[in-house]
Amino acid sequence: LDELQTITAIYQDVVDQVSRRREGTNLLPAEMLGDVLVQFFGPAQAQKARDLQSECIARMSKMTSSASEGGAAPGIGQKKTTFGMGFHEVLLWARRLREKEFESYRDAFQKFDEDGSDSIDMGELQNVIKTLGYTMTRATIMEIKQKAFARTDLDDMCVKTSSEVLDSDSMDYDSFVHFMMMLQQSDGFSAAEVQEIKDTFRKFDEDGSGDIDVCELSDMLRFQGHAAGIDEVRRLHSRVDFNGSGALDVAEFIRFMRLYREELLESVRQAFDTLKDTSSGMLNPERLPLAINQLEFAREERRIDYEPFLPHVPLDFDSFINLCDKVREAQVAVDRKRAGFSDREIEHYWALYVSYDTKKSGTVSMEECTNLLATLGFQVRTVEEQQDLKQLLQQARTVAEAAGVDVRDGGVNFYVLLQLLQALFVNHERETEQELIQVADETGFTMSEVSELNDVFVQYWNAELEPGEWNHPSDRLRKKTITRSSVYKLLRSMGIRLDHSSKTQIDHQIHKFSGEQLDFHGCLRLMRWIVDVNFASINST
Repeated sequence: LDELQTITAIYQDVVDQVSRRREGTNLLPAEMLGDVLVQFFGPAQAQKARDLQSECIARMSKMTSSASEGGAAPGIGQKKTTFGMGFHEVLLWARRLREKEFESYRDAFQKFDEDGSDSIDMGELQNVIKTLGYTMTRATIMEIKQKAFARTDLDDMCVKTSSEVLDSDSMDYDSFVHFMMMLQQSDGFSAAEVQEIKDTFRKFDEDGSGDIDVCELSDMLRFQGHAAGIDEVRRLHSRVDFNGSGALDVAEFIRFMRLYREELLESVRQAFDTLKDTSSGMLNPERLPLAINQLEFAREERRIDYEPFLPHVPLDFDSFINLCDKVREAQVAVDRKRAGFSDREIEHYWALYVSYDTKKSGTVSMEECTNLLATLGFQVRTVEEQQDLKQLLQQARTVAEAAGVDVRDGGVNFYVLLQLLQALFVNHERETEQELIQVADETGFTMSEVSELNDVFVQYWNAELEPGEWNHPSDRLRKKTITRSSVYKLLRSMGIRLDHSSKTQIDHQIHKFSGEQLDFHGCLRLMRWIVDVNFASINST
């Protein structure tokens, strides 16, 4: 009954959203079936939900084609038919996904029930979890396991202590099913971790829209100490934007955090396995510094003094994870004071700052600060721009003070400048991202397609850079462009054969869209033109 009420609410919410965009609509568009299923079953079932959505649309399309004369599939640029679904139809597809879910559970149970006892023990359960791509501490496994036992009304198990439940060697299939359902609903996080993730989501959902866009996600990652550029954030964003909305809802955000967490824990696992004592399986105290030094967040240029965190006893893997989390939290606190900039960037901005601090007072005036910003490409000309800068500067002081910086002198000290610079870069990223969304809408590409094409574009851009030129602090505002030679290589990689005549046509479009070199917006427009005119018979390639 609870599940029926839940899926009913999800269905109605999505239909209401559609109705606000398409007046009079009271059915669910078939292309949004996957969205409903993912919200109900969780992001871990996204691929199965997509497969069922495709099957549903194919069936409806076939039925429509059979009922109409010459029912040919719509071509490029033609309007596609939108199929509506009532609640009972959605419920049937949800039941099919549940059946697939149970089928996968049964397969996993039988595969890892190595002794054929029709039950699995803790070791077998951990093997299942690893196979599914989760790295979980024993404490989290125990928490979910206790809830699974409670779900199956095993009173004799529920009254046991935490230790007894954790060490129990008997989990039958019913308990296993409940365990897997709860594991996938929480994406392998404990209840406390899920709550922390939801709190983080609300903190960075700045516009209160109920979802997080690429720029908000970039802010969140920077706050948590992850030095990811906007292109990298967009790539990660597209991996979990299951409904293709261009933004992440809470469920997608939890899946994103699981993927990000797994990337971190994979490096932790490699460091632990490389340096652990093979006989005891423990990481000895004298090897802890070596293990931590292998981790990305503790690399040389951002390293803190982690000696105070190191215990004098051997650690198992769970304990090593906890140690790494503590060291990383300390590193993040330092990074926040530096506004997330790397040592290379700090050195560059410090040299600029010193050159404008002519009085060697440790602060610069508003005029000196404005001139410094101009050298980095941030021009402040109008009265409105000056007012905006003053507002950003006040926000920078507040952020710097929260990070432990003394801002009582009233001037612009170096750490306040760093916060101001980061805010200006973020604003620039927001403007750039908004322009990209408009171009994507103009050209008819989804944001997922935009992300894939951007990855290819950036590869060719990187190939043109001189050694040491990549990611220089002074070039952060520079627009990425590629030469015509790289455009030809990109098109050839798509299977397009270019002769003199076709190169002339491409050159004309490059000049039309972008000038002498091709920027990414021009690249999107060029790709749309290539498809629309069927250049070099690309649509049949």
